[in-house]
Amino acid sequence: MNNYLNSVVQILRHGQNANSYKFALLRSLVQIVSRDPKSNTIVARELAKQFLALYWPLEVTYRIRQGTDPDKDPVVMSAIRNLMQIGKIESGTTLAAFKANCPRDYDALISRVEKTAFRDVIARFHTVRKAQVVPVLFTHGAIAGRTCSELVLQEGARSFLKSHDQLLDYMAVAAWVRFTENYSSSPKLFLKLSGESPKRTSLKSWQESLFILQGGQCFYCETKTEASSSEVDHVLPWSYVLEDRTWNLVLSCSKCNSSKSDRLPADTFLDKLLHRNAQILSGTVTLKNGKFNRDFEEWHSRDLISHIRTKYDEAKGELFPIWYAARSSAASRVRGNC
Repeated sequence: MNNYLNSVVQILRHGQNANSYKFALLRSLVQIVSRDPKSNTIVARELAKQFLALYWPLEVTYRIRQGTDPDKDPVVMSAIRNLMQIGKIESGTTLAAFKANCPRDYDALISRVEKTAFRDVIARFHTVRKAQVVPVLFTHGAIAGRTCSELVLQEGARSFLKSHDQLLDYMAVAAWVRFTENYSSSPKLFLKLSGESPKRTSLKSWQESLFILQGGQCFYCETKTEASSSEVDHVLPWSYVLEDRTWNLVLSCSKCNSSKSDRLPADTFLDKLLHRNAQILSGTVTLKNGKFNRDFEEWHSRDLISHIRTKYDEAKGELFPIWYAARSSAASRVRGNC
């Protein structure tokens, strides 16, 4: 086995991890080397940019926990969350959009990550069972306070990272998933942590069936809506489930769909969805659309209702915010902040 590969295997399998930074650092090294085939020096600011790119969707889109205490999440995630709490970043915003629209805030965020995120992970990256693996991928300059200015790749390390880039990234993501499973129940973790763009399917084919099923009413506000102007919504946010199962789809007016966005609906609407699905499963409500019914078939011998409720509770545990409809007889029964 390649000596560097053996070091990486030891780090990923047996290294002690207080957070997910080692996985992010390895992925960052691979991606930076892939872009720059020459220099053996990697400055901390480039690492900060790559760290931000890796952690951004975990906080802004997927809300994946990286520890039992949100206050002890990686610095980069806490920094992003702080900007979200003061309204600088909206849920689902891309990093590219944030950089283009808020360049000063972006530069400040990069600087904060550069100054505060790397002291421990860089110093401990090669430590396994209280000893340093050999060979090491890089050396680093003296760490002053919480700042390390640059890493220097060792002889042969750059070519190793370049020639094994896909394998190393896959290994790092797999180890990151294993770590995250200790703290998060979020589905499709590998897809979310890998940074791949999940495939979205067109939901227009379900509009007619849902329009008939709901009697032409918006699922949330219960006002009449035209089939052509209504929108298909995921009750459990798509950004959490990353799938388009018909048992999670409802027809919504554009106002409610836009307002709800990627938030969880209040319990009242979850109960409404569960009641609808129970009727479909029991045959009380039938649809002629076989494709719509297909997602229900596997649940005739399994408990779909408990499955959906569990996913709802897990999403709440991941701190997905709750949305309360502004109007409707259903919304009026919801308790909480409206």
